[in-house]
Formats: sequence, structure tokens, C-alpha cells
Amino acid sequence: MVETKSKIAIITGATSGIGRACTNRLLEQGYRLHIFGRNLTKIYTKEIMDAYPIALWECDYTDLTSVNRRLTECLSTVQSLDLILHASGVVTSGYEETADLIEKQFQVNYLVQFFITQKSIDLLTEEGLVCLIGSEEHRKATFELKDLCMKDNYQARSMYQRTKLCQLLYANKLDESFDYETGGGVVVVHPGIVNTGFGGKNITGLKKWFWELYGTLREGKSAGEAADDVLTVIGYDRFSRELYYNQVMSSIPSDLATDQTVINQLYDTSCDMLKHILVK
Repeated sequence: MVETKSKIAIITGATSGIGRACTNRLLEQGYRLHIFGRNLTKIYTKEIMDAYPIALWECDYTDLTSVNRRLTECLSTVQSLDLILHASGVVTSGYEETADLIEKQFQVNYLVQFFITQKSIDLLTEEGLVCLIGSEEHRKATFELKDLCMKDNYQARSMYQRTKLCQLLYANKLDESFDYETGGGVVVVHPGIVNTGFGGKNITGLKKWFWELYGTLREGKSAGEAADDVLTVIGYDRFSRELYYNQVMSSIPSDLATDQTVINQLYDTSCDMLKHILVK
């Protein structure tokens, strides 16, 4: 059954932290939500499903075939999309490969978001928006195409920074395809320092201690407060909205994030990594 026109959003990373809080805010605003991820029914129980217009699409971000299968099913049920919100993210303690033989942070924090957006973009309405939860950490990132996933010299935090840079590089590429006639838009929002424990979830030892100490020394906002900032930016007039925001204030990203050569290199490489799926 195909849904009638409504405010419809696809969301990744909706089971914890900012993503979950954004989900709650969007439901309050009357959105119909399509949520992707693992273990969704632990959060979105039958009682919640009965009360709100939510569709759950169980998939594993570390398995692109799984994501593709569920996304294809989802897109067959919708006529249009008003919002694609990406809040998925992970931090690892060491080099890990996914089922697709791709470094885990690169795939979860960036490539899955790229894939879902690329496959869904044609359904975006004239005033529709792609929103990625980014980070000021992108400013510390380097870019090396020959070792994009840092397999030869892996550093977890540096890889995280690179994934946040990749989000902005992709956003700049997307922005080229939107104009006043076709509509659509893209925004990357750094929500500030948030007390979600995100950085310490998948790491151990001294690295876990560092993340916990960092969160203690630098008191951050709640996930709900961060979500309010994200939804504030989403609500800005599309004709005056900028590409990158540090909380609710527009900000100029790093020079590397706007380097046209790097933008095109990443886009072409990402398409090549997904060519076996995007053509289906």
C-alpha cells in the first residue's frame, strides 16, 4: 500500500542519544517516520507503534546488502520524502572491517548515509531536506584517497574526524544539485558537546577512560537540548539556510571541506564502492 502525501522522514541512528531525541521531536511535529537500524523494537515497542505513525526497518549498518534490502522495501511504500535525517554514528577502539570489508567507522558514520541518501534523493520534495549530524571534529581531519580508511596507519579518533569531514564533502556535492527551481536542500549540524556517552560505547581501556573524562570536564547539553538545536536549523527558511551550522549558528567549515577536487574524489570513490548496489 502506497502512503498518501504527508510529512515523511527517513531516520538513521534513532535508537539512542540525539537521534532518538530528534525522533521524538519530529513525532511531536506530526511527521510519519521510517526508522532504520538494529534492535529497533527494544526502543519502539508495540505501545509506541500503536500510538505513532512509525515504520521500522531492521537492518545492520555494517552490512550494506541488509540496508539495501530494507531501503528498497521502504521506498516502495512512499511517494515522497520531506526529510532524510542521519544521526547514525560509531567510535571504535581499533581497525574493524564490516561484512563489506570496509572500515566500520567509515561505513556507519558516512557511507551508509551516502547510500541511503543517493537512493532516496529523487523522492525528496521541493522543500525537502537532507540533514546530517556532523561535528567540529571535521576541522582536525586529513584526507588521503589512497588510504581512505586508514588501514595502513589506523587511529580511531583520526578516522572519526575523517568521517565527519566526508559528511561535509558529500553535503557540498549534494548542494551543487539543488537550486531554486528544483528545490531541496542539505545541511550539516554540529549539535555541540552532548552528554550521551557516545564516544565510550564501543571502546575499552584508556580510550574509554579518556572519553568519559572528556565528557566530565566539558559539561555538555542533554540529547533533548541538542535535538532542539537540530530541529531549529531544520526549520530555518530554505532560502536563507546555510550549509553548515555549529549548533544554531551558521559557520564556515574547514577549507578542506570545500575543496572541489577532494569533493569530487570522495563522491566518485563512494559511488565506486557502492556500484554493485546502487545499480540495483
